[in-house]
Amino acid sequence: MPTYRLGELFCGPGGIAWGAMNADIGNPDYRIVHQWANDYDGSTCKTYTENICKDRPETVFHEDIRKFNMNKLAPIDEPVAYTDLLAHENMANRVCRLLLQIKKHTKIL
Repeated sequence: MPTYRLGELFCGPGGIAWGAMNADIGNPDYRIVHQWANDYDGSTCKTYTENICKDRPETVFHEDIRKFNMNKLAPIDEPVAYTDLLAHENMANRVCRLLLQIKKHTKIL
């Protein structure tokens, strides 16, 4: 069974991870699992841990990405710790800003 490991920057409460881990592509031989996550907000990291990886809280890093030591992450050349996917939830912020701009310039009847 191919397993893809997900690493997330700006993880938020875990929406991308939850969606990826629970997606049904019609082939149960493929799956995505949590590898690690990072966010600068402590309560967000706690929520992510509760939603995604209760059994592995040490894989969620509460740190400013500008100061984050990537050496804390599992090395990418070890099969057990390889990260196959990298996601960041900054895109969600861009979409929200875009929707607010559209709403601001749209007349609601």
